[in-house]
Amino acid sequence: MLNKFIKANIIFIYILSGIFILFGCKEIATDKKHFKNDKTDSLHSLLLGKWGGLNEKSYVFEITPDSFYYPQHKKSYCYKLNNDSIILFVIPEGALLTNVKVVKDTLTYTDDSYGLIMYGYRFR
Repeated sequence: MLNKFIKANIIFIYILSGIFILFGCKEIATDKKHFKNDKTDSLHSLLLGKWGGLNEKSYVFEITPDSFYYPQHKKSYCYKLNNDSIILFVIPEGALLTNVKVVKDTLTYTDDSYGLIMYGYRFR
């Protein structure tokens, strides 16, 4: 009888710990939002959408909240936005896009791989 009581208490402690971890981590994630850079958040919202070159018939890539999607290759790549730079996790070495700006429906950035200023235009 005592053995069943101990097992029940251990199960209760595991369940209670799981609930604490689940909701505790959620609270920590929510708190991190207060420390985000407003400039980065603003740029992130401006980047979302489909982009292509001038006079293109279809878009070249789409920026979603967590990835760049290239429809021609049917591939998505994760990215991280850091102030006005984008780290694009492309296999094998990745890519760094700096001086990223969106003005109206025009995206400009410097591709550090080539040292070129690139332009993209929003598809509607």
